[in-house]
Amino acid sequence: MTRAWNESTQTWERVEASARALHTHEQGLGAGERNVDSLSNGYGVVREEANGTYLEDGTTTEQTVSAVPSHLHGILIQGSLTGTVTVTDGVANRFVIPTTSTGLVDFMKMRFEMDLRITLSNAGDDILVFWRPI
Repeated sequence: MTRAWNESTQTWERVEASARALHTHEQGLGAGERNVDSLSNGYGVVREEANGTYLEDGTTTEQTVSAVPSHLHGILIQGSLTGTVTVTDGVANRFVIPTTSTGLVDFMKMRFEMDLRITLSNAGDDILVFWRPI
């Protein structure tokens, strides 16, 4: 049982869990806060998930990473690029990673509306693409 102080009557009153916001001047749930009154939306997102696609097949043709609208989290470059990496959405070039780039290129969950395609200009480059469908 939960009790809250009622200023107008100067007494403690029994309140339901969802009514606590009234007595604490809260407007509702904060970001990531647990909703104890609901069976379906009780938890917020606590971690981002992404698929990983490894491109190493020794080809310089355009490769489709995702055929549906997607978010691109980033591209991890193994070693140092000897060519360029072109990222497109099936319509136009969206981004080109230059030669000699290394490490993780963060795309900050860039949205691709059509699909997600990547072209390596050098077949010897290996990359790992982090993405997820919308």
